[in-house]
Amino acid sequence: ADTSDASACDGGRTWTLHGLWPNSDDGKHPRYCRPSVALSETTVRRNYCMIPSARLQQHEYSAHGTCAWESPEAEGDRSRNRCQGRNRPTLTGEPVTAGALRDAFAAANPGLPRGAVAIAASQDDRLREVRLCHDLAFKPAACAPRALGARDDVLLTITPPN
Repeated sequence: ADTSDASACDGGRTWTLHGLWPNSDDGKHPRYCRPSVALSETTVRRNYCMIPSARLQQHEYSAHGTCAWESPEAEGDRSRNRCQGRNRPTLTGEPVTAGALRDAFAAANPGLPRGAVAIAASQDDRLREVRLCHDLAFKPAACAPRALGARDDVLLTITPPN
């Protein structure tokens, strides 16, 4: 079910979802809470433009989704709801600071507090992920301070999608 054909996704792929991760009060991600089921081809196809890898979809449901949703379809529905409700800023591939990227996500999404945008970067300051924090009702909420990731002044290298 994996494909490199970005034309299958409306407008191609720029930002993709890694997954929805429930957190505990201590900031740890609960994992493998119960046995998982294999995702159906229908579920993989339905979520493909959001998470363009059958393997990653299966991993995310098995590792984290089993802790919060009764089925892969329920997790996919919640994920699509979260993704469709978020605007993603357009980046040029030029270096940008982590703070500017936080500002861009907050500006593109009214009601998303800047403190709800975490930036994960590699040791050589390449952008790995942008994480948006939510409360248990899936409302935007400030990330735990230690979860914010890169400092605002870190100059990130952004690799555009192929």
